[in-house]
Amino acid sequence: MQSMMRYKSAKGRDSTSNIAHFTDFVNPSLSFPATKTQVGRKIERLRKKFQNNFMREVNGKKPTNYSNKHQRKLYRLSEKIWTTEVHVDSRDDDDDDEGVGDDN
Repeated sequence: MQSMMRYKSAKGRDSTSNIAHFTDFVNPSLSFPATKTQVGRKIERLRKKFQNNFMREVNGKKPTNYSNKHQRKLYRLSEKIWTTEVHVDSRDDDDDDEGVGDDN
């Protein structure tokens, strides 16, 4: 997550805009050479986990694993990266339902 924020700061674009470039950027800081597929899947899993926890929080519930210090830090970093995206996605989902079943 911190590498994603550093990448955006250094390159001026989101880490998912070009997974191959982001993989090259992050690999020196990893303990093993990751493939772009591994990095892309990891980002997607982290994003999905954040989206689920964000929606739990929006609905008045505590995010899962929130008592773990590492998970709280991960959630806060995720907020900085994806909060706007989750708001847009949830609005898009609402818009998709408009007019469904209307005879007009």
